[in-house]
Order: sequence, then C-alpha cells, then structure tokens
Amino acid sequence: MLVKLGRSAKACELFLKNYSRVIDGHFRQLKIEGNTILYISRLSSTFFFGLIEAAEEFRKAFSENNDSASAFVVWCLEELSDFVQRFSSQVFGGGNTLSIVAECVATAAQYCDKLREVGLELTFQLRSQILEELTLCLQDSREQLEEQLRHRANAEDWACLDFTKKPDALAQLIFDMNAYGIDDFKNLVYDESKVDIAQTTVEFCRCVHTFIQDGMKIYIPSLHDSFIVCLCSLFEAQVDHIKLVLDEDAYLQHHDFIRKNAAFILETFLPIMEEKLEDAFGRGVEQLIDLHSELEEVLDSKTPLDGGDDGEAEEEEEVV
Repeated sequence: MLVKLGRSAKACELFLKNYSRVIDGHFRQLKIEGNTILYISRLSSTFFFGLIEAAEEFRKAFSENNDSASAFVVWCLEELSDFVQRFSSQVFGGGNTLSIVAECVATAAQYCDKLREVGLELTFQLRSQILEELTLCLQDSREQLEEQLRHRANAEDWACLDFTKKPDALAQLIFDMNAYGIDDFKNLVYDESKVDIAQTTVEFCRCVHTFIQDGMKIYIPSLHDSFIVCLCSLFEAQVDHIKLVLDEDAYLQHHDFIRKNAAFILETFLPIMEEKLEDAFGRGVEQLIDLHSELEEVLDSKTPLDGGDDGEAEEEEEVV
C-alpha cells in the first residue's frame, strides 16, 4: 500500500524491520545444546534461509523500485553481523578444538553460499568478520599440538611398533596412512605385525594431516601466512626434537632408527603434504623448502654408533 502511495522508502524500512523480528524470533526458538556443530548447523540454516526468503519477498514487493535495493544489501550486512556475534559466542568462546571450529565454519559457509541463488554474495564478508578469531584459533591449535607432540616425543623409546596383540589396530594404521596419501606404508610392515617406524612419527603425521585438513576448511587468502607459519612451526618442532635426541648419549644405539624416521618425514610425508597444499593453493609453498634442508642435515649427520642396527633390531614397543 505504501509503495502505491509513493512512500517506497518507508515501506522498505517497515519490511526490513519486520523480517529482522522474524529472524530474531526464529533464533530465540533455537536451543543451545551441548553439540556445537549441530547448533551451528541449525543457526546457519535458520539465518541464511531466512535471508533467502526475505530476498524473494523483497523482490516481489519492490521489483519496480531500484532505489530500495541498496537498503536491502545494507540490511543483509547488518543481519550478518548479528549472526556472526551469535556464531562466534558458541564457536570461539567455548574452548572448541580446531576441528570443531573448522566444521562449524564450513557449515556456515555452505549455507551462506546458497544466497547466490537469490543474487547475494556474503561468503567473503562472513569469513572476513571472523578472520581475527580464526587466526587466533590456528595459533592456539598449533601450540596445543606442539605440546601434545612434545609429551609424546619425550616418552618415546625409539622402538618399532608391535601390533602382535592388536592386528585390527595395525589395519587401521595402514588405512589411515593410505588416506593421507602414503600408499606404500604397508612396505614398513615386517614379521606380519611389526612396523619399522616410531609411535612419535605416526602421531606427528596424524596431527599435521588433521591440522592441514582443518586449516583448509577455514582457509581464505587473508589466513594464508598464519596458516603456513603454524604448519611450518609443527614441522620445525619435530625436527628440533629429532636433533635433540641425536645429541643425547642415551639414544646413541638408536641413531640409525631415528634417522630412518626423519627420512620418512622428509622423503615420504612432507612431499605428499606439499603436493596437497599445491593442489589447494595452485602454487607451491616456499616456506617449506627450508624444512627439506633442516631434515637433510639430520640425515647427513654422522654419529659413531655402539653396535646399533636399524629399527628392526630395536627393542619393540607394543602400542597401547
């Protein structure tokens, strides 16, 4: 009616205020549950489908008034800011892991992409508004993983893995490594149930692969440097620990096996991760080149051994 009376601006204002109340009402009906990912899925569905409905109704009501279009875009951005506040309070305020954060971000982005069906593109704005939180989340995750790997490495006795009593665990390990892209991991298996690699190396591969997967879910170009710095830091921490144990007399008889683990990281795992990143970014990651040099130094270092053999001769460790 107001449009017909020539009061399109007032009609637009009332329309948008009404939809703000509708969306807010839907938000209030959502129950905050213990499952963060489920809640964020419902929150995102409610919000972005609400915007789609508003866009469709707005187009019908103001199809002949182009001046109102800019007001609608501004309103969408304001509503997005409100959504981001609700999103952030649940995702970044509760000590969630990077994996949970990444899944929540990916879920919200997936729903946000549906706005393209009505000519809206807010994905960049969504990710930009949570850039600072994502950067901090990457850094926190890197610190936590380094601490976790440090504890694992300090407890390492540098012995081959023994799955004699846990054949299912061996099958799962081979499956996981194949999923990482290490298709020839089964070649490290000997005597049917033993693996010529240390537990700390397996844990390192798992942590780094998970970090890369999670990082790619939240990735935007603005996060590139932070992501790569954190990733390189994980590799450097592992290299530093390998150097440390090679300098300790207590591990003298294990040096060949320790270098074998370093070779696995340098010659097998690192190139596969580099290839994954190159496929994702469309270019190689120059910062990882220095890691090759550091690991090659470890492999080239020579320390007299007191009769030590390779990993197969080490005391075998049963995986718990």
